[in-house]
Amino acid sequence: LAEVMLAGVDAILIPKCESAAQILEVEDAAREAAPSSICPALIPIVETALGVIRAPEIAVASPSVVALAVGLEDLLTDLGALRSEGGIETLFARSMIVLAARAARIQPLDSVFANFRDLEALKRSCRESRAVGFEGRGCIHPSQVEVVRECFSPTSEELAEAHEIVQAAEQAATGPGSGVTVVRGRMVDAPIVDRARKLLLRHG
Repeated sequence: LAEVMLAGVDAILIPKCESAAQILEVEDAAREAAPSSICPALIPIVETALGVIRAPEIAVASPSVVALAVGLEDLLTDLGALRSEGGIETLFARSMIVLAARAARIQPLDSVFANFRDLEALKRSCRESRAVGFEGRGCIHPSQVEVVRECFSPTSEELAEAHEIVQAAEQAATGPGSGVTVVRGRMVDAPIVDRARKLLLRHG
C-alpha cells in the first residue's frame, strides 16, 4: 500500500470487504503511508454473504468510501448458488448493494462481466443492472469499456424527456394548482421531477 500511495493513486479497491473495520484499517494504512496526502477514494467490493448483510455499515464506514461494488463470482461460491442466465440467484444480494449505496449517497457498482467476448450479452446485463439501480460496473477487457459506458449513460431521448419534465414542473410551480403536471401523457409529480433533475445534473 505504501508504494501505491507514493504513486498518487486516485482510488483503492478493497476486495472481499466484510466490515466497516476493514475500511478504517485501509484508510489508516493509507494515511500512515503518505501522511501529507489525502486518502484516496475507497471502493469496497462485497463478495460474501456476510459482506452483503453488512453492506449498510460498510457503505457509511468513512467519507472516503465513494462507491460500493459487488463481486459475483466469489459471492456465488459463498452462497453455494448456481449461476443462471437471468441472475435470480443474486438479485437479492445485488439489490442490497444498491440499497446500501443509495442510502449512503454513494455509487452502486455491479460486478464485472466475465465473458468479455460476448458483447451482446454484456449489453443485456448492463441494461438489467441499470434497471436495478446500479450506476456502472467494472471491466476486465478494453472491449467492454465502450459498451458499459454507453449502457449506463442516458440516451438522447431520456435526456430530452428529462428536460421536458423539469420545464413542465417549473411552469406548473408558477401557476395555480398543486404543482402536478402531465408530460407525454403521464402524470409527473415531485419524485419524477427529482429524478429528472438528478439525471440532468449528472449528464445534462
